[in-house]
Amino acid sequence: MPDLVHLEWPFFDASHRRFAPALAQWAAEKLSALVNHADVDQSCRAMVRALEQATGRRPTAVAGKPEAPLMRYAIERAASKHPLAVGDRLDTDIQGANVVGIDSLLVLSGVTSVIELMSAPHDLRPTYLSWDASGIDQRHRGVAVDARQARLGEWVAADGKLSGTGDVLDAIRVAAVGVWQGLLDGDQA
Repeated sequence: MPDLVHLEWPFFDASHRRFAPALAQWAAEKLSALVNHADVDQSCRAMVRALEQATGRRPTAVAGKPEAPLMRYAIERAASKHPLAVGDRLDTDIQGANVVGIDSLLVLSGVTSVIELMSAPHDLRPTYLSWDASGIDQRHRGVAVDARQARLGEWVAADGKLSGTGDVLDAIRVAAVGVWQGLLDGDQA
């Protein structure tokens, strides 16, 4: 195991650096027990608790997604005028974008399924949808919605049904908006 002189975490100060070697040893022995690849959020919470126990301090800010400090820092660092958050997770990438009020692109090539998208609560809904990151370079048409229907291209959600032909991604967009607007039941979509 490499020697560890100090840790550069914002909530560590000089008095905590004396714990760094013990923390490194503990992490080498115990980290695998904390990691649950099926539930990244649970793993992150476990790591924060472990750091709290090791240091005796709670972090004053959380800088991970979907928390605003990380999102704001990234926007400021990039000097972005019109930022777009791109990701495959509703509960981190998309929620993070919504927390700071920026547009988001959900890519369906990762964690989130179409079923999860359909049932997403308001704070987890993306602005745009794509099969993969190539959607960054594509023009995204919006779904037109009124009290009776949602429509995009040839796809229509109305009277509890989704009908149409054409681009499957457009069908998913219309179905999701139809469910969110109460025009479709999630099981029908």
